[in-house]
Amino acid sequence: MISKNVLLDITDIKKAKEILDVNARKTPLVKSFYLTSKTGGEI
Repeated sequence: MISKNVLLDITDIKKAKEILDVNARKTPLVKSFYLTSKTGGEI
């Protein structure tokens, strides 16, 4: 999905990525979600 607030979404994604970079090592489900998001795949 492409939002009208693309720039804000990109900022939120960067913040989320920083959090997931840490949590991905702890939670397999989060890691799977992170890898899917990182490759731009849709869930």
